[in-house]
Amino acid sequence: MDLSQLVVRQRAWVLALWVATGVALFPAARHVGEHLEVAARVRGSESEAVALALAQRFESPWAAYAILVIRGVPLPDSAEPVPLRDSLLAAVTRLPGVTRVRAWRATEDTLFVSHAANAQFLIAGLDARAGAEDALVPRLRQATAAVAAAIAARYPGATIRWTGQAVLNADLRGASAADATGAERRALPLTLLLLILAFGTLPAALVPVLAGAGTVLLSLGLAARLGAHWPLSILLQNFVTMIGLGLGIDYGLLTVSRFREALAAGADPAAAATEAGRRAGHTIALSGLAVAIGFFALLAVPLAELRSVAVGGLLATLVAVLFS
Repeated sequence: MDLSQLVVRQRAWVLALWVATGVALFPAARHVGEHLEVAARVRGSESEAVALALAQRFESPWAAYAILVIRGVPLPDSAEPVPLRDSLLAAVTRLPGVTRVRAWRATEDTLFVSHAANAQFLIAGLDARAGAEDALVPRLRQATAAVAAAIAARYPGATIRWTGQAVLNADLRGASAADATGAERRALPLTLLLLILAFGTLPAALVPVLAGAGTVLLSLGLAARLGAHWPLSILLQNFVTMIGLGLGIDYGLLTVSRFREALAAGADPAAAATEAGRRAGHTIALSGLAVAIGFFALLAVPLAELRSVAVGGLLATLVAVLFS
């Protein structure tokens, strides 16, 4: 008995295994962005060693930080008092994960005031020992939202915004996830419509689409597991979506086409499925090998971003071949 016959005969168990794998990896796939790095880092460099020493050895409260920029409000060195400014400072200070807060009121340092831009600054040190300080950004924004709204109501045109590396990283993660989700929502319905027109039946059209969606889900789940132990760039997320959809749908389309050809030749469904597995399987394996060789070559490039793309491509290719 060859592999195609085994899969067809044990198709219920094979399907159950894929469903169980998908259920196990789905939570990781949903939060894959949290395990991927946004900022470019040079592993083993002096800058990374200094950052780690500040955070772990010296436990510096400023190893990681975020900056709150307040514009359109009377400056702290002016004669007009702004009581809400103290509320803003208090809201940030008592937030869990904030190690220390520095503003003009405590130091009277001109660094925290810009008369030219009518702006003032507040620096919040973040707990870098947790390793994901950008995860604190939503809590920072939530903690200051109510006070910021009150300040904006009192001073029309006032703006209060968080910035800094941690904030930018958090926003880039959100943007990357939104782009990937948007691509899937646009691509899958259009692909399904085209396949319905090509095959003439909904079940035949659904199989390649489900193969593409399943490939993306499983690949992102595996990437999240790897990202927890091995540094991977956020570029991987969109790349896996692109490659996973393309290969998953393409290989699924090839398998369904071979199955329908065997049915048209007079084979019963089980025999047609076995024949499709044999004929399409060899083509898919050869195609996947060729694609994998290209991604393996990228692993030799000493750039973390390109290596992350290579890892994502390899995961998507492997899952697409096995899924098909």
